[in-house]
Amino acid sequence: MRCAIVHYHELALKGRNREYFELQLIRNIRTALKDLGITQIENLRSRIRVLLPTEARNEIICQRLSRVCGIANFSLANSVPLALSNPISRHSPPRLSRNSRRHPFQPSA
Repeated sequence: MRCAIVHYHELALKGRNREYFELQLIRNIRTALKDLGITQIENLRSRIRVLLPTEARNEIICQRLSRVCGIANFSLANSVPLALSNPISRHSPPRLSRNSRRHPFQPSA
C-alpha cells in the first residue's frame, strides 16, 4: 500500500492546543490532495500517514505536499504487513551470502 509519511516540527511544541493544530494540518493536507482520491489520513503522533491511491502520480503528490504550511518534510513509501509468524517474506530485502559480506567502513591507504 502506497503512503506518504509527513513530519512536522513546531506543532509538537504547542502544548494543550496541540491537537487543534494537528487536526488543522490534517485538514490542510486533505484539501491539498482532495482530487487525488485520498481516503485515509492517520495521525501517528508527530507524524501523519496519508494512504495514497495507486493511480496518483508521485510528482503531483510531492508538488502539493511541499506547498502545505506546517509540513517540515515528507517521504513517499510503501507499507508492508507485519508478519511476526513469518519474518522472511517476499517483502523482506534479499539476504547476503557469506561470501558477500559488507564492511561499513574500510579505510584505504
